[in-house]
Amino acid sequence: MHISKQFISIVIIIIGLVSLSNSTGTEVRPCPSADTSVNKEQCIYEDETVHYTWNCSCFQNSSMLSIRSSAKVANSNLNQLENAVIVAHADTNHSLCNDNGVFSIPITGRYLGEMIFDIEGDSIDGSKDYLAVKVCRKQTLLENIIMLIVMPLVLINKFAFGAKIEMDSLKEYVLKPKELSLCFLVQFGLIPLTAILWGWVFKLDVLAVLSLLVGAVCPGGGGGYVFSYLIDGDITLAIAASLFSTLFAMVAMPAVIGLYTFFAAIPHDIIIPYTKIILILVMIAVPISSGMLLRHYRPEWAKKLIKIIRPMSLFLILVGSVMMAFMTRYVVIYGPWQGYVLAFLLPGGGYLIAAILSKLCGFDWAKTKAISLESGMKNTLLGVAVIEISFGQPTADLSSVIILMVTAGQTILCVLFYALYLIKSKLFAGNGDDTKVAFGRDIPEDTVAFLNSYQ
Repeated sequence: MHISKQFISIVIIIIGLVSLSNSTGTEVRPCPSADTSVNKEQCIYEDETVHYTWNCSCFQNSSMLSIRSSAKVANSNLNQLENAVIVAHADTNHSLCNDNGVFSIPITGRYLGEMIFDIEGDSIDGSKDYLAVKVCRKQTLLENIIMLIVMPLVLINKFAFGAKIEMDSLKEYVLKPKELSLCFLVQFGLIPLTAILWGWVFKLDVLAVLSLLVGAVCPGGGGGYVFSYLIDGDITLAIAASLFSTLFAMVAMPAVIGLYTFFAAIPHDIIIPYTKIILILVMIAVPISSGMLLRHYRPEWAKKLIKIIRPMSLFLILVGSVMMAFMTRYVVIYGPWQGYVLAFLLPGGGYLIAAILSKLCGFDWAKTKAISLESGMKNTLLGVAVIEISFGQPTADLSSVIILMVTAGQTILCVLFYALYLIKSKLFAGNGDDTKVAFGRDIPEDTVAFLNSYQ
């Protein structure tokens, strides 16, 4: 009972803090000016009303202010402004100087973007000032709770995947990295190149092309080896590709972005989040290596642990789909129509290119599946992080929408691959790929062979 009371108290405190963060400020602001720079302004949020308050002395000889949308466009490349979407609106078109000696104008955020308002007093000099407003997305408490629940499950799943890896097989891929080299070529060379080409074909604006390139140059993510496992791909190769491509990304991402933007004449000020990349490496390496140690010293425990991989992987895919559904509103409102096509075209092309090159190199189907999925399925969350630290809000969120569309597209394609695999397995039961591990020291009764699904 005592613990329950403490828990309730903590929840009340959290709700109180969230309420405080949602409260609108009414502090008196510095006098407006002819400066239309939006970068200096703090964000207001969608459906939030903020009272912009100034001392009446800011507007000499004026007893009333009028406010309206400006013909001036904020310093931004956002599609919303170009399409004349109303980012924010003033709840009144005039304000009187009140008894406290201030003008107060309530402004409500409607859509993500940047907007300029004209502010004009009723004095005889007719001077005009400007108010720059930014409307940003606010991360909800539900999003934070989902991440808090999901992240431990992701780490446990990685730990279980580590128990699926055989050390000698991993050494073979590292010492003779033909498969990894092909994967890196497609990941960091060919797919980013296709992103630039598709951006030109579909006539995307500069920010959209840059965002598409950033998403395309990201390393392979955990989804690649999850689906490789589900369709009987080479799980050791898939995990090795995920780990080493993330490590290689610290050099490859700035090099590829710099090279391709130079030749495509795309201006940019991209910042690579090295700290986040290192954190991703740790989150991959630590649980997976721990699982490998468990496999080596306690193989009977490892056999039990791998039983959770399939149900937990499917659960995490479901949770990821739910989280993407939360973002559907932003995709529908802010996503360019070309993004619906590119969401499937870019990753689908990556899967296909990697598969064709793998077969031309003579790799078996297990390796081909792993290379294809790890090459085409990107860690797009890293791409979103790159955009977020490279641009201010709301430009970052708006530019990330096309990356979110690609994230949804690559996941839908992999779910379709898995569905086709299940259909094939049912129709041709007993005639599937019986490939076994070609090397390694595991004895048959204790093996947790990475090329075979657990039965």
